[in-house]
Amino acid sequence: MPKFFVFSDVHGFYDEFTKALDEAGYDKNNPEHWLISCGDNFDRGDGNSEMLDFLLNSERTILIKGNHEDMLMDALNRGFSERHDIHNGTDKTIWQLSNDLCEFDSAYDRVSPLFNKMFNYFETEKFIFVHGWIAVSCFEDYPHWARYRTYKYNPEWRNADEKGWAEARWHNGMQLAHEGIIEENKTIVCGHFHTTWGKARYHRPAGDLKGNDYYEFGEGADFSPYYDKGIIAIDGCTTYSGRVNILVIEDEFLGRNG
Repeated sequence: MPKFFVFSDVHGFYDEFTKALDEAGYDKNNPEHWLISCGDNFDRGDGNSEMLDFLLNSERTILIKGNHEDMLMDALNRGFSERHDIHNGTDKTIWQLSNDLCEFDSAYDRVSPLFNKMFNYFETEKFIFVHGWIAVSCFEDYPHWARYRTYKYNPEWRNADEKGWAEARWHNGMQLAHEGIIEENKTIVCGHFHTTWGKARYHRPAGDLKGNDYYEFGEGADFSPYYDKGIIAIDGCTTYSGRVNILVIEDEFLGRNG
């Protein structure tokens, strides 16, 4: 049976990523071992070039597009950096991919073969792999970051258009799963939001008075995967914690992705 080594939100921390893969038992020469990236492979760390080469040269690799992949391609197509590119580390990735020359065309040529291999989601017999969450319906057409948006389950999420999937990459899967937007008889594996966000809000001991901050980024923070009904969230907030979560799953292929 295939064994999937699933990761997300490495953000260019290549050394931390390969160390975690080794500790999880990944063997690139084992034909049953597959990699699944749930997106956000680049930006912020110093190993973006190494991360790109690793993904391009690894066999049996399934790539899910993250919102940072969207931002990187937007910047490369634009041909110049904007303020949010600096804030999110996208400009740093472009420098590294063009050998510290900030040549947008050179970086585009290197990264575009990887983008051409990416999916919005991947599905096995028991699991669905996405970046933020599955594409959902919204009662109001507010921006993706608006806190007052109200979502509902969309039974046609697999057929969502590119705009719908681009927005889905920004969703907080832990919040939507907690609100009951899940896929029956499946577990959705996602990244994008650090796992301590959900643990601080939904998994605190009853009557605990320490507050969200203690469990999200304080002494009680636990950046290991978040498990709940219908969801496994795996973003270990590597930039802050230095941790890359590798989820190891044995499951059968469905041959369905989008």
